[in-house]
Amino acid sequence: MLQTVDTKYPMPTSTPDGKTAGLHQDKMDPSGTSFSPSLITTELLSALQLRGIGVGAVRKWAALLAEMQTLSIAELAMRPGPNSASRVDLETASEKALRIVERCARESISILSLADPEYPNRLRNIKDAPPIIYVKGNRRALQIKGCAVVGTRNASDAGLQIAQRIARTLVDIEYSVVSGLALGIDAAGHRGALEAKGTTVAILAHGLDTVAPTSHKKLAAEIIEAGGALVAEHEPGVPPRPAEFVRRNRIQSGMSVCSIIVESGEVGGSIHQARFTREQGRPVLAALPHFRDSSKSGFNSEGGEFLVKTMGAIRLQKAEELREYLPQFERESARSRSLDL
Repeated sequence: MLQTVDTKYPMPTSTPDGKTAGLHQDKMDPSGTSFSPSLITTELLSALQLRGIGVGAVRKWAALLAEMQTLSIAELAMRPGPNSASRVDLETASEKALRIVERCARESISILSLADPEYPNRLRNIKDAPPIIYVKGNRRALQIKGCAVVGTRNASDAGLQIAQRIARTLVDIEYSVVSGLALGIDAAGHRGALEAKGTTVAILAHGLDTVAPTSHKKLAAEIIEAGGALVAEHEPGVPPRPAEFVRRNRIQSGMSVCSIIVESGEVGGSIHQARFTREQGRPVLAALPHFRDSSKSGFNSEGGEFLVKTMGAIRLQKAEELREYLPQFERESARSRSLDL
C-alpha cells in the first residue's frame, strides 16, 4: 500500500456518483458510497502503523501532501532521521493497514482521513484533529452542522427532559445532535433527536466493532437506522480505555458549532468537553433552567454555574433560546474565518 519512493499520487477526487476516483468500488454504505478508503487515506493509515511515527507527524504529512501533490508518504517516511523507515518497515506497515481495511469492509465501517473531502470540515480545523476517523452509518451525517449535547451519566429526571427538549429544538432548526452515547444526558440527547426524526452522531472512545456501554447497542443501531453515524478515531479491536473517553471529547466539540452542557458537577467529562470547546474557540452553553423549587428538581447545577463563572459559558435557561444563539454563532464563525484569510 505504501508507494515506492518514485511513485506519486493525486489527492482523492469524487466522481459524479459520489464515489472516490481511482479505487475499486465494492460494498456500499447507507449513503451509497464505497467502504473502500481513498488511496491517500490508505497511505496515511499505513503511515500510522510505522514504529516511531505518531499521529502528530501523520497529521503534518497529510497537510504536506495536500500542498505538494508530488510527494509520497514513502518519501516522507524514508527521509534521513532517527525515525527513518526502511522498505521492510514500509511493507510491514502496509500489511497491518491492509488488515484494518479488510476488517472495516467486513464490518461496514468507512475510513476517512484529513485528505478526504468527506472528512468533517469543522473537525478538520482543530489543532489536534485525528488524521484518520472511522465511521459506521451514513457518512453524509458528518456534513450536517451540529451541536454537542453532553452531561452527567447520573442525570436527574429534570436533566434528561431538558436534554431531550434541547435535542428536539436543534432538530427543528436543522442541526444534528453530537454526543458520546454514554448513560444519562448523552443518551437523552441522542433519543431526543431520534424522536424528532432528526440526525444524531455518536463519538465513541474505542473501535466501532463494539459499543460501550453494551446496554446502548440498541440505541447505536437506532442511530444508524435513522441516517446518523457512529464515529471513532480508533480502528476496530481497540478496547475502551479511561483516558480515551476524555480525548474523544475534543472530537465531539470539534465537530460542533457549540457545546451545550446539560447537568454536571464541577469535575468530570463535561468539564473536559467545555475546556476543549473553549480551546477550539467555540461557544460553551450551560443549561441552567429556572425551577420554581430547585430543591425538588434534583437537577445538579454546580457544573453549569462553575462554567459560567470560570469559562464565560453562556447561561441557557430555555431550549428556545438556541433559535437566537445559533445564527449568531454562525455569523461570528464566518466573520472569524474571513479575518483569517
